[in-house]
Amino acid sequence: MFIISICFFILSVIARTYAISTKAALSPQHLQRRQSTPMNPDAGHYCDGSQKITGQTTGYITSYWKAVTANVQPSYWTLPPVDVQYRNQMNCKWQIVADKGNIISLEFEFFHTECGWDFVDIYDGPDTQSRQLGHLCGNRGKQLGFSDVVTSSNNSITVVFTSDVAITTTGFIAMFKSRLKCASTAQIVAGTSALEGCASVEATAEEIFVNFLFTPREFHSAAYAPAQDTMYITFGESDIRGQPPLNDMFAYHVATNTWEQITNKINAPAGRLYHSTWVTDDGNLIMYGGLYPNGNSNNDLWRFRPDIKSWERIVVRSDKNDKKNLPPGNLIWAATELVRNGGSPMIYVVGGFTIDATRGTREAYVFDLVAGVWTQLPSAPVKTYGASLIYHPATNTLHLIGGYRFDLGDPTLGYASYIYSIDAGLWYIGAWQSYSTMNIWNRGEYIGDDVGVVTGGLRPLLVQDDIDMECFTETVRVVDLACNKIGYKELSFPLRRKGHSMVVTNNGTLLLAGGSNGFNLNDIISVPLSSLQPTTSRADRDACAVQQWCELYYDCTDCLARKFCGWCGNRCVYVGGGPATVPVAGNATCPSPVSKNIAECPLRLPLKLSSPETNTVSSGGYVDYKASIDAPDRDLLFTVSPQTSSAHLNLTIISIRPIGDVSSVTGTLVLLASDYRCVPGDYVIRVSYPAPANQRRQVTQPPDVQFTLQVATRVPQETGSGTGSSGFRIDSQDITTFVVIFVSSVLLSMSATYLLRRMRERLRLLRLVREGEIPIMPKEPPKIYEVELEMTGMPARETLLRSRARARGSGDTVGSIPHRKAAIDDAEGKMDPEGLELHNLREEQILRTAHMDDEEHKGESKTPRRGGGGRSGTTSIIQYVSSTQSLIQRAHA
Repeated sequence: MFIISICFFILSVIARTYAISTKAALSPQHLQRRQSTPMNPDAGHYCDGSQKITGQTTGYITSYWKAVTANVQPSYWTLPPVDVQYRNQMNCKWQIVADKGNIISLEFEFFHTECGWDFVDIYDGPDTQSRQLGHLCGNRGKQLGFSDVVTSSNNSITVVFTSDVAITTTGFIAMFKSRLKCASTAQIVAGTSALEGCASVEATAEEIFVNFLFTPREFHSAAYAPAQDTMYITFGESDIRGQPPLNDMFAYHVATNTWEQITNKINAPAGRLYHSTWVTDDGNLIMYGGLYPNGNSNNDLWRFRPDIKSWERIVVRSDKNDKKNLPPGNLIWAATELVRNGGSPMIYVVGGFTIDATRGTREAYVFDLVAGVWTQLPSAPVKTYGASLIYHPATNTLHLIGGYRFDLGDPTLGYASYIYSIDAGLWYIGAWQSYSTMNIWNRGEYIGDDVGVVTGGLRPLLVQDDIDMECFTETVRVVDLACNKIGYKELSFPLRRKGHSMVVTNNGTLLLAGGSNGFNLNDIISVPLSSLQPTTSRADRDACAVQQWCELYYDCTDCLARKFCGWCGNRCVYVGGGPATVPVAGNATCPSPVSKNIAECPLRLPLKLSSPETNTVSSGGYVDYKASIDAPDRDLLFTVSPQTSSAHLNLTIISIRPIGDVSSVTGTLVLLASDYRCVPGDYVIRVSYPAPANQRRQVTQPPDVQFTLQVATRVPQETGSGTGSSGFRIDSQDITTFVVIFVSSVLLSMSATYLLRRMRERLRLLRLVREGEIPIMPKEPPKIYEVELEMTGMPARETLLRSRARARGSGDTVGSIPHRKAAIDDAEGKMDPEGLELHNLREEQILRTAHMDDEEHKGESKTPRRGGGGRSGTTSIIQYVSSTQSLIQRAHA
């Protein structure tokens, strides 16, 4: 069994490594499509450089390369070949040209590429400078709701397939067919295939653009003006490859469901994408950053006044000598948010990606719109881009959710969100996020009542096993900001997209505009906020406010920075707003009034990184230190060294809740860089000297102990990354599978051996019993009874034993042991045993009894019993019986 377990383990590892070829097998729905119309393999065109296809009204293109032609010529081109995948670093182009007056429809029989890395680009024309109709990747099977049919607006269409350096799958096969162009959309007949002449449910690319003012786009921006009940949409990326970003602007009036294109813009900035916009309380539109037409990003700020339809650039005041006053670098995909909290509007910018696409950043900045000044904030715990930033007014905090994470370690374990406290100016660990919902270019908004939502996004493929997952997510993340939890909802709305915009309106709806799901969109989706509520009730969120909002802050100065918190002994408690100094019901209790004065906070000695500090601690006491550490990519080493070797000091990081979660009795603590709790910020370290257990018996107090405390960093060990990896590898799931199978096989083997041995022994015993070598033992030991029978009028020869005459008062008891033994001794030698069997009438067991000689006891049977009153002789018999009544009945019988 052990050998079988080892073999199964090796096979499971190999299967997991190379499962990509079998995972990509299509559903039965694909195998049933058009099997009645086999195609000539000559009508198919493999991935073989650049090809121009003319003179064909119907044909196929595929991602497979020409070298495997013999393996990928199935009877029906609608079926994927078995165990064949496209290759890495492929670059193929097909230019399909039909007769003049015709248009071309392209329908994918199946489609499966690496999400975010391997793309099929479709252009409405003879080259890649034409309008881009589609930018497709991922698993777009029909079982996931995709039905990709693309129709050109003229007689040519261009398809380009590219793959990167790692991870491949089954690829695609697409059927193209030329047909006459419909004279008008009136000729379109619903319910028919897009490949059947003009009877098509698909409008052509040209027909789509004349339907709406708001043209298809992604990476635009939208902002909502509550006073005007209007959503402003600005700029974005169009469908035309190589063209500059859009520079148009629209106003969507929600109440009347009407569009307005704003054309007479004064001093308008250049078009852009990846920018952010908000509407301030005065009704003006604020715009930050973006990617310019020249391909460069910027950090400029603009203000648009809707009343006069005029733009103006916001002046930024900065001092080059003050690094904290410099604006952020030229970034794209940063998480941004406008905070309105009674004072000056503040724009927060976190993370992002450098325009040269070489690195991400974790830097954070805030811009004061009134003062016109940028200020650099403490950096976020991780490098990220494409994330969402949601502001929670009740706690005055920002929540960083989603996005691409650099140096994530093992991504399948999930990852934390992070919270920035504006009051304390520090980052904290937020709600845990499932890896299955990790995505970039999503959109997040605060919808009120301590709830935020995050929609859409693209899944960045990080490990090979993710190849079958959806590329675009429909899952809505509902963030319970009060209880610090993230839930997930699946709605019936078409929310599968990335690069879209999202706003919350006055009438309780969430509006999503545009974006891309492989095809650029120009739709507006309205989602009622009532369908986006968390699983917790309002009462639950109120309870979380009492029990958790202040527990997050482990240091007294951090705690008292919030008006709703107070310091209670060694922890922060919720006291509500105002000057209250008593914890709210349901929170921790305090033996004394809660402190709200920072001057009353316990002493925390400063501790610098790599700078040892020496101090003394008394028996039963402790000393607290506070260190500001910003080393997210390094392991942290905390060491305390007592000068007295016999003293044992404890080391605890009390800044990680619950207290004592990270502690050591050996004087050394290591917090790995991969630990999600290893975040930049303030660490409170406690050095304690536990009192000996027998201290009460000691006459003298133990002396104080001098110690040295130091915090250092080290480069973490190389753990490798699963990104784009291939080949043979063993991961934690393989090891777990092996352990489970090995233990199960051992237990099964032991159980089978035990049962076989028991069965063999049982059969041997049964054979010996049948052969008579082993007697059958009774289930219970026989019971012993002493029975005295008076037999009257029976012949002397039938008397079994005569009782010995004894005088009254002799002390002998009839039936006693001495009496019984004497009677047997007296009869010994006079008895001639004969066979006599008594049956136990209740259990029907055959019992043995004594056998008497009739002739030798004739005289003794006539001896009168002392005081017998003329009764005949009395006989005592010792016998093994089951019942006295049974014996009496047998004797009289």
